[in-house]
Amino acid sequence: MQNIYSVKIRLVSILVALAMLVTALAITPMNAHASDAVTGTMQIANRVGGSAVNLAQNDSGTGWDWNKDTDELTIDSSYTGEAIYVDCNDSGTINILISGDVTTGSIECMGSLNISSSSNGTITATKTGSDSLACIYSANAIEINGNVNLNATSNSSSGIESWNGNGIEIGGSANVTVNGWRVGLRSYSDINIGGNSQVTATATEEENGIALFANGSISISGDANVEAIGLDTGINCNNNDPEIVDNNITIDTTGTVIAEGSGYGIKTEDITIINGTVTATGTGTGSEGISSYGDTEFGGDANVIATGGCRGIEAWGDFNISGGADVVATALRIDYGAGICVYGGNITINTTGSVAAKGTNSGIFVVPSPSVDDENDYNIVITNGTVVATATGEGEGTHGSSFSQEGFFGICSYYDIEVNGSADVTATGFQYGIYSHEGDISISESSNVQATGNDGIYSYEGDISIATTGIVTAEGITNGIHAKGHKGWWDDNNVEKGNVAISNGTVTATGNAAGLRAAAGIVIDGDAIFIHQVIIQ
Repeated sequence: MQNIYSVKIRLVSILVALAMLVTALAITPMNAHASDAVTGTMQIANRVGGSAVNLAQNDSGTGWDWNKDTDELTIDSSYTGEAIYVDCNDSGTINILISGDVTTGSIECMGSLNISSSSNGTITATKTGSDSLACIYSANAIEINGNVNLNATSNSSSGIESWNGNGIEIGGSANVTVNGWRVGLRSYSDINIGGNSQVTATATEEENGIALFANGSISISGDANVEAIGLDTGINCNNNDPEIVDNNITIDTTGTVIAEGSGYGIKTEDITIINGTVTATGTGTGSEGISSYGDTEFGGDANVIATGGCRGIEAWGDFNISGGADVVATALRIDYGAGICVYGGNITINTTGSVAAKGTNSGIFVVPSPSVDDENDYNIVITNGTVVATATGEGEGTHGSSFSQEGFFGICSYYDIEVNGSADVTATGFQYGIYSHEGDISISESSNVQATGNDGIYSYEGDISIATTGIVTAEGITNGIHAKGHKGWWDDNNVEKGNVAISNGTVTATGNAAGLRAAAGIVIDGDAIFIHQVIIQ
C-alpha cells in the first residue's frame, strides 16, 4: 500500500507541475522574445529628461506598462506621444506591444526591438530634428510582426534602421509604412519580409534617397507585398563592402513588389525572382529598371516588368530566364538604350513564358565587360519561350562597351547566338534583326525565327547554320541573310568563316541587294525549303 501511495503522490506532483506550466504559458505573451536578461534604463513619457525607468523593476505610467519578467513594454492609446529611449544591454530584446491607436516620438533601443500587436493596434512614430539616428532605431535587430500597423517618419535620417545583429524581420500580418529622408527602411545586415505583411517605404533625399537598403541580403517571401519608392533608388542591396559577400535579393512571393527611383528601380549584386509580380522602374534619363552586378535569375511563375531610361535590365554576369517566367524589359530614351543589356555574361532563355525586350539601340545586347580586359566568350542561347526583341530608333551609342560597331540590333551578341528547342523568336532592328560580331548563329530543332532589319540575320565574322523543322524568315533592306566572314587587313586570310548552311526548315530570305549572301560558301541541302530573292557568293 505504501508503494502505491508514493506513486500516487508523485503522479499528483507531476500533474500540479504541468498545470503550473500550462498556466504560465497561457499568460506569457506569444510575441515576447526570449533574450538575455535585460538590464539598463528607459526614458519614457513624463520621465523623459527626468528619472529613468529601471528595467530590472516593473513600472508603469500614463499609457504604458513595463513588465520586467517578459521584457515587454505595453503602450496604449492614452500614451502622451513622447519619444522612447532604451539604454539596455545589446544582447537584450525589448518587446513592444501596441494596443489601440498610439502616437510616439522616436523610438531608440541599444538592444533589439520586437514590435507587435495582437489586436490590430497602430503606432505612429515621428521624428523631427537634424541628428542622424532613425525614427525607429535599434543597435541590434528589429522584428515587426503580429497584426501591428506601424507608421514611422523622419525628416533627417532613416525611417527605420537596424545597425547590427540579425537585421530587420517583418512578418505576420504587419502593415508597415516608413518615410525617411536618405533611407526609408535601412539594415546594415539583412532585410527579410514575409508572411502576409505589407511594406511601403519612401525616401525623399533628392540625390541619394533609397527606399529599401540592406548591406547584406533582402528576401521577400510568403504573401508579402512591397512598395519602395526612392528619389534615387527603390531597392538597393549593393554597398560595395568587400567584407560582405552576400549582397543578393531573393523574391518569392505570391504578392507584388514595386520599386522605383530616378536612378534605379532595383540595384543589387545578385538577384533571383522565383515568384510574384515585380515592377522595377528607373525614371531618369540614364536610369535602369533593374541593375545587377552579379548573376540574374528569373524563374518559376515570376512576372517581371523592368523599365529604365537607359536600360530596362542591366546585368554584369549571367542572366537566366527559366520555368514559366514572363519578362518585359523596356528602355525609354529616344536616342540611346537597350531593353536587356548584359556585360560579361551569358543570356539563357528557357521559359514556357515570354520575353519582350525593347530599346532604341537594342532589344537584347550581350558583350564582354567594358571595364576589364575580358577575353571570354559570352553567348545568347534561346531554347524555349516566345521572345520579341526590338530596336526602335536611329540614334547613336554602343551601351558603353568597347564594341565599336554602331547600329541597332534586335538581338546582338559579340559571340554565338543559338536558337533551338521550340523557341519562337522575333527580332527587329533598324540595322540588324539578329547580329553576331565574332561568333556563329545557329537555328535548330523546331524553333521559329523572324528577323527584320537592314540585314535580317547577320554574322560579321562567323557562320550561319539553319537546321530547324520550323520556319525562318529573314527580311532585309539590303540582305536577308548575310555571313560576311570579315577579318581585318592584318590577317593573312581576310575570310576565315562566312559560311551559310541550310539543311532543314522553311527559310525565306529577302533583300534589295541579296536574299542570301555569304563570303565563303553556301550549302542548301537536306529537307530545306529555301525561298530567296537572289544569291550572291
